[in-house]
Parts: sequence; structure tokens; C-alpha cells
Amino acid sequence: MPAPFQTSEKRVSKVSKRSFRGHVYNATTESGNLFTNDILVHNSGGLGTPAHLRVEPGLIHRSSGGVLFLDEIATLSMKSQQELLTAMQEKKYSITGQSEMSSGAMTRTEPVPCFPKGVTIETEKGSVPIDQFVNELFDQANKVGTPKNESGVDILDLNIPITVLVHQDGDVFSDKLERVYRKPFSGKLVKLTLDDGTVLLATPDHPIKALRGFVHAKDLVVGQDIEAMHALITQDMIIHTYSKDNQRVANAYLQWMENPATTNKELGIDEKTIREWKKGSIPRAVQCVNWLKSKQLLPLYPADSRLPLIARLSGALFGDGGLVRTGLHFTTDYNSRADLVAFQQDLLFVFGGELEKHCSIREVSSENGHGLSLEFHSAFISRFFHALGVPLGDKVLRSFEIPALAYVSPLTQKEFFSALLSCEMTGKITSSQDKINFVMAKVIKFEDSHKKFLNTIRNYLQENQVTTSDVKLQRSYLKRIKSEYVETATYTFNIHTNYLNLANLQKALHVYYSTYKKDFLAKRFLASKEFGLTQEKLEESRINARALRTNGYTINQIQNKTGLSKNTIMKTVGPTYGRYSAEEKWKIKSIAGKFSSIKELAKHLGIPYTTVLFWKKRGFEDA
Repeated sequence: MPAPFQTSEKRVSKVSKRSFRGHVYNATTESGNLFTNDILVHNSGGLGTPAHLRVEPGLIHRSSGGVLFLDEIATLSMKSQQELLTAMQEKKYSITGQSEMSSGAMTRTEPVPCFPKGVTIETEKGSVPIDQFVNELFDQANKVGTPKNESGVDILDLNIPITVLVHQDGDVFSDKLERVYRKPFSGKLVKLTLDDGTVLLATPDHPIKALRGFVHAKDLVVGQDIEAMHALITQDMIIHTYSKDNQRVANAYLQWMENPATTNKELGIDEKTIREWKKGSIPRAVQCVNWLKSKQLLPLYPADSRLPLIARLSGALFGDGGLVRTGLHFTTDYNSRADLVAFQQDLLFVFGGELEKHCSIREVSSENGHGLSLEFHSAFISRFFHALGVPLGDKVLRSFEIPALAYVSPLTQKEFFSALLSCEMTGKITSSQDKINFVMAKVIKFEDSHKKFLNTIRNYLQENQVTTSDVKLQRSYLKRIKSEYVETATYTFNIHTNYLNLANLQKALHVYYSTYKKDFLAKRFLASKEFGLTQEKLEESRINARALRTNGYTINQIQNKTGLSKNTIMKTVGPTYGRYSAEEKWKIKSIAGKFSSIKELAKHLGIPYTTVLFWKKRGFEDA
């Protein structure tokens, strides 16, 4: 399973400056690190920095290794002359508290490094604009009068457990916020653009994590690598979903946009194409990139609050849905229109309600009967899911694996597998003994990878204490593809239907986009529960039947006492007389006359009365 969060080195492609006037913001964590626009920065500084890190070096230290010119030494105070002589003699000098008016702890506060409006911070709940985040905290605090102001900077110390994502020692984890800042700023901001299209605006003095440590934003240069959150989808990944020729044109266009003076020969593009670009023409792959950026889906990071829903949709597309070049589709049975509407609403929540005009529902027919299909006509959304790892085209003909987004967090894992299992579960409700199956088809040549895919699903279930059978080939058939037939098979595993297993199954997944399966699973769970209770009562009755039989009760008497059928009683207690050998029966016959009744004989022997009675009726002839 991949690590939930990862960082990667990303290259600075452009550094520029932008004039800005307004409020800027920052936040300090316990670790001192923070992800802003998914770039790792060092946020503790300024007023949040310990005094020993904020000392003001004097002229002696600034001139160390060089020349310090002093005019009119005689005008210095005697104390200053003594300090100067001491420094010259000892060739060292303390920098703490060396001021006539100082108590010995003089420091200077540097400006708080900050970010402008719109820069996001990565929280456990997703990306949040830092201005919105900080302003809301100040608005809440102003009601109780807790904020303070130092040197024109609004400061709020937090006493509530707010956590954000940070990175330290190779791990990404949640860290507690300690303080937030807000201050007016007028001047130049540094604008950093990374090779994947990520942009960050920051005050010039803000430390940003580079390859060999933190560097001020103003000191970063083009080509320098900095540390950022590893994206699930990048600009390059989207472009890579297009043909090689389209990739070449798109990359040339992006290069040309960075430097319009680049010649067509340098770009490997004809002059006509560049003339079209100048008129406003944009390559299709770049149009897709720009559209996804406008939806704030590119780059797509693990902290995005929409990711669990995206994982759910992806799981459904692995199941009863699919991708084509021009969009995607999702299919249900004829009576499940409400499930299609639910799928559509989730899509529109991620990509925007204005796309509803691109959705349509139509009737479809297959070898399994009539159904309904939701058609979503958007090539850009198809590219988005394909870049995430959802297979394009007929899934039966392709090898695939569980995508990385399924493992970003426990929630995305549950959402992905829930939707996939919801689509591919089959079963009956006619009996509590019927199996619940998970079935998917694949061409035979991809059998190994397909079994690996199904076993990954089984592993998820087993991690949630849901037991299953092994994966097996269910049936083989020939699938017609154009003019040829390809050897194909369905592969399946069973989900055990005992009460405890179904209880764990219900905890392990939510059923999405399949109302009848949700109802089926609930009924199966209740049926299994009732069956389990019946089995418990049956076992209690059988134990009672054995005790009654030992005490000499007849089958009819046991039936009256327990309510069990004669057949069940006989299966439970068995024909007791069949357990004794001929020699034992001979001994019983030889002493039978010494007792006045069969009951006394049975009691003396410790044998059920009905057994001795059975032998007597037969005249002990077996003996």
C-alpha cells in the first residue's frame, strides 16, 4: 500500500515580482512547517521566533574578517571604549545585551513572513484559503477580546485544537496550530511558478524548503528544486493521456507561452501553428489542463476535500461505469433511475453544476436484459479519471490495478472499495445459505493481473474481518471484438454469509448507486441474524433432547418436551441401541429376570429405558 502522503522535489520554472497592497497572513505550527499551495514552507519566524534567534548583530560582528573604520573614538563613552578594547584584545565579543540602555536581552523583531489572499493551507479537511481561515479565527476571537497587536501585526494565540498537514523527517502528519498572524503589507511579493503549474505568492523573506534547506523566497532562482506535496494528478499526467503528437504540440505551446520569442524550429513546430496560437488557438491538451485548473482540480493533492468523493466515483467507474474518449457512462438496471441521479449529482458536485446539460439518461440493452445508462459528455473529465488510473475503453480487454488515490487515507480507501463492491456484488435472497459473489470478467491473457486485482479487493475485506473464498474462474466464453473472438472468463470469489461476517461487511462498506443491493444486503443481514438465532435455539433444544434421552424418555416424549421433529430428534440422539455390542446385550438379557421392571433394569445398567424396552420387545433376539 502506498504511503498516504508523499512529498517530491519540484523545479522552479519562473520567479517574478508582483506589486501588492493589502493584508497578508501566516500561521505557526508546533513543528514550524506548513504546506501552502502544497509547497513546504517554514512558518515560524518574526514574532513567533525565540529571542535568541532574533538578536541584532552589531558593527563589530558585521565587520568580522574585514575592516571597521571608527572616527572620533574619544567621543565614545568610557564603557564603549572599554568594550572595544576588550574585543580587540580577546578577538571575540558577545552579541547579547550590548547596549547602554539594554538590560542585557536586546533583540529585534523581523517582519513576519506572510502570504496574500488566495494562498491555501493544507488542513485535514482539505485546502483552505489562508485569508478566510485566519479572518474567521480573528472574528471568533474578537467576540471575547483575545487578539493582540504588536508593531501593527494582529496576533492570535490559539487555545483550540486546529490541525494542519506538515512535513518533517520524511513524514507528512497533522500538527497543531499555535498562532496566526495578519498584517498590512505594501510592496513587492515574490511569485514562484513550478514546473507542474503550481503558483505561490509570498513576502520576499518567507523561508521555502529547497533541496539543501530553507531559502528565502527572494533568493530562489529558476531551475532550483523545492519540496512540495506529491500530486495525484499533474499537468504532465493530463497531457500524457493524449497521443504523442498532441503531447508534442502541447509541450511546445507551453514552452512558447513562457517565451514567445522562441522560434518554430526550436519548438519543432511549423510557422502556421504558431500563427494560429497568436490568434488565440490553444492545443486540446492544454485546454483540458486549463479547464481542470479553473476547477481547482489540477494539480490534485491528497489534502483536497473532494478526494473521498472522487475515490467513490472512480470505484464506480471500475465497476458498472466506464470511460470513453468523449466522456464517461454509468449503467444500472431498468428500475434504478434514482441511482443514476445520485451518481450524476456526485459528478456535478466535483466538476460543477453547470455541466448538467452534458448529462443524459438513455435505455440500453445487453445479454443481461434492458437497463439505463447515464452518459456524461465531457472529454476533459474522462482525461481526469484516466490520469487517476481508471481504465479507458472496454475493461474486459485491459489490465489494470487499484489506483493510488484509493490509499490516500482510510476514508478514500473505504469510498473506493465500497463503490466497486457495490457495483460488482451479486447474489440471491431466496435462502440464508445462498452466497454473495463478487464477479468481474477479463480476457484470459490478463488472468494473472486480474486475479491480483481481485485479491487486492479481498485483502481490503479481510483487513476488515470479512472472510471470503479464494478467487476462482467461474466460466469461460468467447467474446466477439470487431470480427474476432477472444477467449474470456468471469472470475469470482464468495463472501461468506454468516451473521458475524455480514455484520463486518456492513461496517467495511457503504453501498453506493445500487439501492436494490443495499436493500438486499440489509435483508440478508437480518435473515442471517434470524437464522443465527434459530440455530442457537436449535442447538439448545438438541442438548435438551440428549439429556432427556439419557433419562429414558421416548422419542414421542422428547418431541412433546422440545418441539423438535422426530427426524431431528433421531438425528440428534440417534438409535441408542445401535451403540452396544452383542456381548453387552447378552449380559443384559442374562440379568433381566432379576428385576421387576424394565425401568429398574435400565436404571441399574445406566442405559436409556427406551433402549432396553426396544430390546425386550424384540425378545433380545439380537443377543
